[in-house]
Amino acid sequence: MTDSKVRCFRNSEEIGEYIGESSRIISKLVLDENLPAWKRKGSGPWRALDVDLDLWLIGQRKKYLPRRMDDAQIDQ
Repeated sequence: MTDSKVRCFRNSEEIGEYIGESSRIISKLVLDENLPAWKRKGSGPWRALDVDLDLWLIGQRKKYLPRRMDDAQIDQ
């Protein structure tokens, strides 16, 4: 049986760790990249749901992956 609980992250450190980014840039990601996080009544710590972050990460992957192999930059 799988665990289907939705997890709520309660601060930028938890959110940053989950998405692989620094907690210091969560605000920037919310504003610039539409990271699905919120503050209760506009203040306090950032909060986010794991399911929303998963969808956001998939969108980021689609946005930044090269469309064709010719578009990929190869490190030499």
